[in-house]
Amino acid sequence: MWPAGDDFITYNLSFVPAIITIDPDNKTMATGTLNPVTSPLDVNIISFTGNKTATGNQINLSITNDEPVEKVILLKSANGIDFSDAGLMTKMNTSGAVNNYRFIDVLAFSPVTFYRAKIFAGVKEEYSGIVKVQQSVSNTLTVSPNPAADVVNISFNNTNREKVTVRVINAEGKVVIESATNNDFIHFDISNLPAGIYIAQVIKPGQVTDTNKFLVRK
Repeated sequence: MWPAGDDFITYNLSFVPAIITIDPDNKTMATGTLNPVTSPLDVNIISFTGNKTATGNQINLSITNDEPVEKVILLKSANGIDFSDAGLMTKMNTSGAVNNYRFIDVLAFSPVTFYRAKIFAGVKEEYSGIVKVQQSVSNTLTVSPNPAADVVNISFNNTNREKVTVRVINAEGKVVIESATNNDFIHFDISNLPAGIYIAQVIKPGQVTDTNKFLVRK
């Protein structure tokens, strides 16, 4: 009930609540104010760019700051929505008040990878915008059977019998199987892999040239 003229609301409950949440989306109390726990970083993001190179996707960040930056973590995503940590960005050089960071992602998703930077300074943090890097790979790689449970046969174009690296990457972007070959096919035992979606890639030399997805089903 809400007594007339009073500045509080009283509810008579028949039980002891385990938790109380008051207007979590700030809809009912839309005329109120919110005090953030932490203040934004005193950081100006000059540029955040990405491009494909022979060794992987290169991501560059340039920022100015009036307080020391503890670290910068690069986040990556296959859909631009669900991001996971790719790793720490390396501080390259400092020119006056500008700090430059770089990260080379050798485990890029296909056909596109989205990136954003998470900047830390003490208890404060700030996010950059999102950049997209497109992969230009062929679809000559085939995986059979698909879905698979025990063994997969990966075939690809390798007419000149170059030494190539073939790897399998899980949904988190981690390499779970990797091997080198001069053939245009390879067999992998996947009996120990958990069920889920995986990506097979061919790298030659140092650049992803073929890629395809396959499903592991138990």
